[in-house]
Order: sequence, then C-alpha cells, then structure tokens
Amino acid sequence: QADEEKNIKASEELEDLEELEELEELEELEELPIPQEIKLSGSLGERLKTLESNGLLEIESLENTLQTINITSSISLEDGIFRINDDVYTSDIKPKDKKLKELVDSVSNDEVDAAASGYANVLDIINVDLPLFEKNKETKQNDTDKDQKVSVFLENGFNYDIFSSHYKKSNIGIVRSLMKISQYLDAVFAGLLILDGDEWHLNHSLGFNQKTIDNLIFQRTDDFSVDVFDQKKILLLKEGVSGIEEIDSKLYYEDESYINGSLFIPIVFKGNSSYLILGMMMTKSIKEYVQILQKI
Repeated sequence: QADEEKNIKASEELEDLEELEELEELEELEELPIPQEIKLSGSLGERLKTLESNGLLEIESLENTLQTINITSSISLEDGIFRINDDVYTSDIKPKDKKLKELVDSVSNDEVDAAASGYANVLDIINVDLPLFEKNKETKQNDTDKDQKVSVFLENGFNYDIFSSHYKKSNIGIVRSLMKISQYLDAVFAGLLILDGDEWHLNHSLGFNQKTIDNLIFQRTDDFSVDVFDQKKILLLKEGVSGIEEIDSKLYYEDESYINGSLFIPIVFKGNSSYLILGMMMTKSIKEYVQILQKI
C-alpha cells in the first residue's frame, strides 16, 4: 500500500510539472510579437515600394536585371523590325549558328524585308552563340567579354517567339508552350497578356479560371499598365493575395487559393511587346527566374 501511495504521489507531481511547463510555454508564446498588418496607401508606386521594403515583392526593370546577371541582348525589336546590336560586330567569338549569321548579314546589308524573311529566320534560331565574325585568333578577349553571356532576351523582353517556335503556331501549340514554361518555372497557371487597342488582356492561358480570364484586363492608361507594362518591369509578388488591389481584384478567389505568388515578365510574342503572367507554387527571385529562362 505504501508503494501504491508513493506511485500516486509521483504521478501527481509529474502532472503538476507538465502543467507548469505548459504554462511557461504559453507565457513565452504570449511574449512573442504579434505580426503587424501592413497598411498600404498612396499611389501604386508607393504601395509597391512598401511591399518591397517588407520583402513581399520584387520589382526590377528588365534592363537592370539583365545587367545584374551580365546578359547582353544581341537582337532588339524596334517598331516591329529586328535589329542587330553593335556589339555583335565587335567581339571575338566565332558563331556556331549559320542562320543567325545569315540574318545579321541580311539586316546589315538591307537586303531582307525584316517583317517577312528576316522575322522567319529569327524564329528558326534555337541556340545562338554570338558574336558572329571571327577576328584574329591571337586577339585576346578582356574579362568582360569572357563573362558576358548571349541572351534569349530582346531589349523588349524574353523572346517568346523563339521559345514557342518549337511548337505549332496553332492555339494548341501555344498552350503547349505555356505548359512547358510552367514546368520550367514551377507555375500552376500561365497566360500571355497582349496589348489589344487600349487594353491588356489574356490572349492565351493555362489553368486560370474563366472568371479570372474574363476579369484580367488592364486599361492602357491604368496606373499598373503605365508603371509596370510600359516600363518593362519584372514584377514578382510573393503572396497569393498580393495586397495590390489592381491585381487581387482581377484574380478569382479559387485561383488565389492555389498560388503563393505571381510573376509578370515582359516578352516578345508575335513580334509585339507582351507579358507573361505566371501563378507560382513557390516563389524564388527575379534573378533566378531570369537565369532559368536564359537556359531554356
């Protein structure tokens, strides 16, 4: 009986100790700071800066991003015409793509209509090594030339025309290209935003609810269009519900529940400045996404 009483007493002491530990844990939890809700106000630019300073988004111009990771755009698009940048003619690397050399020759000699033959040639280029003309083999490159990479980016954005040239030009082919780029970037939704008249809207999409498709429209004069699209900004939102009314109000709530962020990146689609929008499962960084696209 004495042993039984000792066991009961020990059990009670153990329960008291466990309760004390639980109380201490609760007190520690109560001492933890309560996350403050971020208050957004002011212009779109001001709200974007607030979210950026709190680590909830990244926003960067395409030009600055490419400079940061030392990528040079070899071909630019101006008024619907592809132009070869001057650096292509002045470097020491021997070209590996004969089609690109032919394209450069045709552009530099003004012998090809860029809207027809030249554009078709560009779409045939898959992997490009620049520049095009071999100088004296004894000529040494400086460190900048050695580190510089050739870009699948045009000055106006990721060259989606070259990327999608692997697929048929039909709607199904474009959707398949969206499937592939979604796999590369770990996205659950994807769409191509094009400028049609005075508004930006989804031209092709993958995964988005029809209500999102119908509602994802930006007027050309909207602050978002002016601050992001016109400025060729890359925008990475790191939350499903971004806090930016101009975006959240256009995404159907069921779509928002499946994503943990969104990526807007400028592209060239059918020769025109457009945007790729992606709903992300997990977010990385703008630099990482651009590097992935560069390797495609």
